[in-house]
Amino acid sequence: MVTQSWEQAHPGTAAAFRRALLEGQKIASADPPAVWDGLEKFAKMPSSTADLIALPAYPLTLGADTLQRIAALMTNFGMLNRLFNASQMLR
Repeated sequence: MVTQSWEQAHPGTAAAFRRALLEGQKIASADPPAVWDGLEKFAKMPSSTADLIALPAYPLTLGADTLQRIAALMTNFGMLNRLFNASQMLR
Protein backbone atom coordinates (compact mmCIF):
# COMPACT_ATOMS: atom_id res chain seq x y z
CA MET A 1 0.00 0.00 0.00
CA VAL A 2 1.28 3.45 -0.87
CA THR A 3 -0.11 6.94 -0.70
CA GLN A 4 -1.67 8.41 -3.79
CA SER A 5 0.96 11.16 -3.86
CA TRP A 6 3.80 8.61 -3.77
CA GLU A 7 2.25 6.61 -6.59
CA GLN A 8 1.82 9.77 -8.66
CA ALA A 9 5.46 10.72 -8.04
CA HIS A 10 6.75 7.20 -8.83
CA PRO A 11 4.35 5.62 -11.34
CA GLY A 12 6.94 3.36 -12.95
CA THR A 13 8.14 1.96 -9.63
CA ALA A 14 4.58 1.40 -8.44
CA ALA A 15 3.65 -0.40 -11.67
CA ALA A 16 6.81 -2.56 -11.57
CA PHE A 17 6.15 -3.53 -7.96
CA ARG A 18 2.52 -4.39 -8.77
CA ARG A 19 3.65 -6.60 -11.68
CA ALA A 20 6.31 -8.33 -9.58
CA LEU A 21 3.89 -8.97 -6.73
CA LEU A 22 1.28 -10.45 -9.07
CA GLU A 23 3.89 -12.65 -10.77
CA GLY A 24 5.13 -13.88 -7.39
CA GLN A 25 1.58 -14.71 -6.33
CA LYS A 26 0.99 -16.62 -9.57
CA ILE A 27 4.14 -18.68 -9.02
CA ALA A 28 3.29 -19.34 -5.37
CA SER A 29 -0.26 -20.43 -6.27
CA ALA A 30 0.81 -22.75 -9.07
CA ASP A 31 4.08 -24.09 -7.65
CA PRO A 32 4.26 -24.44 -3.84
CA PRO A 33 7.69 -26.14 -4.02
CA ALA A 34 9.02 -22.87 -5.47
CA VAL A 35 7.98 -21.15 -2.22
CA TRP A 36 9.70 -23.79 -0.11
CA ASP A 37 12.81 -23.49 -2.28
CA GLY A 38 12.74 -19.73 -1.76
CA LEU A 39 12.54 -20.19 2.00
CA GLU A 40 15.60 -22.41 1.84
CA LYS A 41 17.56 -20.12 -0.45
CA PHE A 42 16.66 -16.64 0.81
CA ALA A 43 15.67 -17.25 4.44
CA LYS A 44 18.41 -19.87 4.88
CA MET A 45 15.80 -22.26 6.28
CA PRO A 46 16.68 -25.96 6.31
CA SER A 47 14.63 -27.94 3.79
CA SER A 48 13.42 -30.22 6.59
CA THR A 49 11.79 -27.16 8.18
CA ALA A 50 10.63 -25.42 4.99
CA ASP A 51 8.83 -28.58 3.85
CA LEU A 52 6.74 -28.59 7.04
CA ILE A 53 5.30 -25.12 6.50
CA ALA A 54 1.67 -25.02 5.45
CA LEU A 55 1.51 -22.30 2.85
CA PRO A 56 -1.26 -19.70 2.87
CA ALA A 57 -3.45 -18.94 -0.11
CA TYR A 58 -2.03 -16.44 -2.55
CA PRO A 59 -5.09 -14.66 -3.99
CA LEU A 60 -4.61 -12.91 -7.31
CA THR A 61 -7.34 -10.36 -6.61
CA LEU A 62 -8.51 -8.43 -3.57
CA GLY A 63 -12.10 -7.37 -3.16
CA ALA A 64 -13.33 -4.39 -1.17
CA ASP A 65 -15.31 -6.69 1.15
CA THR A 66 -12.19 -8.59 2.22
CA LEU A 67 -10.18 -5.42 2.69
CA GLN A 68 -13.05 -3.85 4.65
CA ARG A 69 -13.10 -6.84 6.99
CA ILE A 70 -9.37 -6.42 7.63
CA ALA A 71 -9.81 -2.69 8.27
CA ALA A 72 -12.63 -3.44 10.75
CA LEU A 73 -10.48 -5.97 12.60
CA MET A 74 -7.58 -3.52 12.72
CA THR A 75 -9.91 -0.86 14.14
CA ASN A 76 -11.34 -3.28 16.71
CA PHE A 77 -7.85 -4.22 17.91
CA GLY A 78 -6.66 -0.63 18.12
CA MET A 79 -4.31 -0.77 15.13
CA LEU A 80 -6.28 1.97 13.38
CA ASN A 81 -7.88 4.88 15.18
CA ARG A 82 -10.73 5.16 12.68
CA LEU A 83 -12.46 2.89 10.17
CA PHE A 84 -11.55 3.45 6.53
CA ASN A 85 -13.77 2.91 3.51
CA ALA A 86 -11.86 0.13 1.76
CA SER A 87 -13.58 0.53 -1.60
CA GLN A 88 -12.04 4.02 -1.88
CA MET A 89 -8.57 2.53 -1.37
CA LEU A 90 -8.65 0.06 -4.26
CA ARG A 91 -7.53 0.88 -7.73
